[in-house]
Amino acid sequence: MSDRFVVISGCSGGGKSTLLAELQARGRAVAAEPGRRIVQAEQARGGRALPWIDLAAFARRAMETALEDRREASRGEGWVFFDRALVDAACALEQATGEPATDALKSRHRYHRRVFLAPPWPEIYVADPERRHGLDAAVAEYERLARAYPALGYETILLPKTTPAERADFVLETLGAAPSALAIRPGRAEERTALGALKLRASLAWGDFVEELRALPEVGEVSAEQAERAFVAELDGRLVGFGVVLADGHGRAELDDLFVEPDRWGLGVGRRLVEEALRRAARVGAQSLHVVAGRNAQGFYEALGFERVGEVQTQFEIALAMRRLL
Repeated sequence: MSDRFVVISGCSGGGKSTLLAELQARGRAVAAEPGRRIVQAEQARGGRALPWIDLAAFARRAMETALEDRREASRGEGWVFFDRALVDAACALEQATGEPATDALKSRHRYHRRVFLAPPWPEIYVADPERRHGLDAAVAEYERLARAYPALGYETILLPKTTPAERADFVLETLGAAPSALAIRPGRAEERTALGALKLRASLAWGDFVEELRALPEVGEVSAEQAERAFVAELDGRLVGFGVVLADGHGRAELDDLFVEPDRWGLGVGRRLVEEALRRAARVGAQSLHVVAGRNAQGFYEALGFERVGEVQTQFEIALAMRRLL
């Protein structure tokens, strides 16, 4: 999942592309609509993966393209605005074949929780060589997407019918200030004290078992070896979180630590650290990533695609053993 990935979806011919062009002109990273790129490529080579010839083939190609767009976007920092996304392609595949293509997207390949929808706008709708369907078909697609995104847990926000510049202002204001540059990098042994202090602050922030936790020296300690194994999140030069992944060499990896500065909770730092943990686990050949989650963290991990596989008695409570397949 990435809170940096913002979807602009909705009705075909509703002004999405002009909004994306405005965002790009302001220096924002954008991913062009997969469908238009596919149509252009298929028309150039005389292919048949076109929505008016073979909608299923077109939709499968669009899903592949959307996944590649996500991989490419993950290499950068800051917001990335997508002109349609994986959900749109999956909805098209469901329409063409009846396959439950969106089901897997409830927990995988997530985007920012807020999705912007361009409503039908008959006054500006025009067909072109790459958009051959009429307004009725465009509205029907819009209605499917307006149902699909909330069903997958997204909050949909209608774009106002106004100029591209005012729409861009609306999107950016709705999202809040542009995210600061969040960098993930390897930890260093000399950071052990700072990491230990962060670990203690995060452990105490829930307000549970405060006295018991303060009585345990290890709650605020990180060894030099642990610091070197860690990957840390740095926001505008400030250390704001870290994680540690341990692999057993037999297809299983453990998210051994994950802590975020309490004043940075809710800003996507934890999600980025989990994404890094998943990448590291996959890199060493793990087939699953496991975590022991306290009751306060259960919802966080469930939203990131982890499933409950059991219970673990910890020092203070019965926690959940959770797993995400890679």
